[in-house]
Order: sequence, then C-alpha cells, then structure tokens
Amino acid sequence: MRQPYENVYIGNFIYTLGYLAGQRGINIANTSMQLLQQTPADCSIGDLLTKWGGKNFIFEFKRSEKLVQQEFKKDHKNLLINTIKRGNQSKFLDISKKCHFMAFPFEIAEKTTLNFMCYIDIRNQAIQYHGQCLDMTAFCNDLLNSNAAIGVDSNEFSEYLDYIATFTDGDSSEGFTGVIVNVTNKGEINMFEIDNLRILSHTIDSPELELVREHKPPRGMGGHSIG
Repeated sequence: MRQPYENVYIGNFIYTLGYLAGQRGINIANTSMQLLQQTPADCSIGDLLTKWGGKNFIFEFKRSEKLVQQEFKKDHKNLLINTIKRGNQSKFLDISKKCHFMAFPFEIAEKTTLNFMCYIDIRNQAIQYHGQCLDMTAFCNDLLNSNAAIGVDSNEFSEYLDYIATFTDGDSSEGFTGVIVNVTNKGEINMFEIDNLRILSHTIDSPELELVREHKPPRGMGGHSIG
C-alpha cells in the first residue's frame, strides 16, 4: 500500500495537538496554522517568536520509517549530523535535542500513529531505535507541558536555525518537509509550514516575509485520522 504523503501526517499532528490543547482548556481558536506570505512586513519571524514567548520547535516528517535513512544520503544533512555530535559543538547538540525532531509513521496494535525522536539521534538504518521514540499522543502532551524539558526560547531557536542553515545544499533544502511550532506560556499554539531552511534562516531576522493567521481548521481535521 502506498504510504500517505507527509502533509497528511502534518495534518494529523496539527489535529492531535489542537485536540489535546482543547482538553487542557485552551481555546481551540488559538490553535491555528500560520502561513508565510511573500509580502513586505514590519517585523521578522524572530520578532514574532519573541513576542509570542514560550517554547519553539522544528519538526521534519517522513512518509515511512525506512525513508528516515535517506537523510544520510544527503551530503549536507550527513555533515550536519556528524558535525553537531562533535565535542566542540555541545551547545548546538543540547539545543538540537530539545527542539529538533523527526516524525515518521509507526504501526502498533493494528493502528498507525506517528513516532517522534530527536533528529540528532536518527540512525543510518531502515529501523530506528524505538527506545528513543515517543508516540504522537505522548509527545504532544509533552509539547504542551510547560515543565517538560523540551523546547527552546526564541534566541536559542533563531541561533540554531542560522546554524543548521549553513549546512543546506545551495539555496534549497532538498526533500525537506517540516513545521515550526511555537507554544506560548499560556499554551496557545502558533505554527507554520516550511520547505526551505536557508530561506527560513534568512527571514527569521529580516522583515521580508509576513506571517498571516488563517482562521480555518488545520489540514487533516477532515478524514485523515491516524490511529
């Protein structure tokens, strides 16, 4: 059977995060997709992250667990993983473990969920080490828990995005499907999709792209449920 595209998994992730936020008493209207619009703006993405406060995350999605291994076939991603694990990169290693995650589908009890693991811990093999994974419900609950030891503030997040952008291949991030998530101190959720880390890094400190809030249900709320 053909695996669903990554954007279906992104939609289910958004739905689950919003659902669990609602269970915590957070107004679901505050959970919305943020879309990048190529229009002039008075503030940068970095300004917005600072204004929102709270914790920030970056997620990458693969349509199957086997495809996680392909990260090591990309020279720039292979270099990033090997470099960041060196002893002299301990600062970025610590930030990465708290904010940069890989998600991929996983079948359990005849149902499919998403597994989340630290990006830096992925392995060059078809099956990842599941002892380092959390399923989607457990991970989303951690995401919304202000006391959980994951997520970084806007300064560390901007610094980390600038760092990993130096490893991108040319002007694109080939095969990249991802989401930036911000969870405020009140538990409100802001997020937007990204497909190019170099462009994201460039705009996080410059007001060249505007973030516009779309007041509509996140993708994945209609018929693409997982598990």
